[in-house]
Amino acid sequence: METLQQWLVQQRKQKNLTERQLARILDRPVSYVQDIEQGQYILGIVEFLEYCGALDADYMMAIEIIQNELRK
Repeated sequence: METLQQWLVQQRKQKNLTERQLARILDRPVSYVQDIEQGQYILGIVEFLEYCGALDADYMMAIEIIQNELRK
């Protein structure tokens, strides 16, 4: 979902985090963050919550974005 990817990138940038810094917080390789942001990897629900937690982002807002995309 491109809109969710854009939101995740926006959240990372608002926190002034690089992909490398976010990957370090998540204890994952940088390629993990890159693949998510480029839509090459779809997060499972637990990963999604961890990702939002690492960004200190409101996961409910992200769920609303997903719901809106599904309604289109």
